Amino acid sequence: MIRELLVAFTFICLITQTVCAQDEDGARLRISCANESSRLHLDAGSSTGPSSAHAQKTKTTTIDVASLVTTTNEDVHGDVMRTGSRTLTRHCGKLTLRIRDGYYNNNPLGEMGAADDYPIVELFEGTRRIAGPLAIGSCDTAVNRSSFLIACPDSWVTEVDVFYVGAKVRIRLKHDNQENGKPQNPTM
Repeated sequence: MIRELLVAFTFICLITQTVCAQDEDGARLRISCANESSRLHLDAGSSTGPSSAHAQKTKTTTIDVASLVTTTNEDVHGDVMRTGSRTLTRHCGKLTLRIRDGYYNNNPLGEMGAADDYPIVELFEGTRRIAGPLAIGSCDTAVNRSSFLIACPDSWVTEVDVFYVGAKVRIRLKHDNQENGKPQNPTM
């Protein structure tokens, strides 16, 4: 009896720590936009953001994407299942950003269900999609759940920079993963 209570107490403590950690960090997306030049920088809120040369004309906002998740009604036990995400749209000059909530499991009590959610973004220039969907954050290729909504590591990035060179849009993606010892930071 005491052993069962100790196991239950430990389990409750682990859940509480996970939920508190998620509440502190949350599923954040930081958006830095220079409207006049359509220069856009996206990250999970932990990097330094755009260079100081562009910072004066840049507006930065942070969005908690976990607030976009949709769920079922509570069942008789008070549990819910995730059913998807609402889409939030933001504009930056000529660019349109569509933002959704990403998660590892429909069941918050299932494998990785209590892990922090993450932003999923798509970028458009007019009606033409120029990037995405991309998950903003880091993933673990050893964990199958990392590819639940977005392919890990191919569609996971830690930062996105969008800028114009003349009339042509350029996109720089910074990846956390490495292949052959070299960071993957392609520019489109």
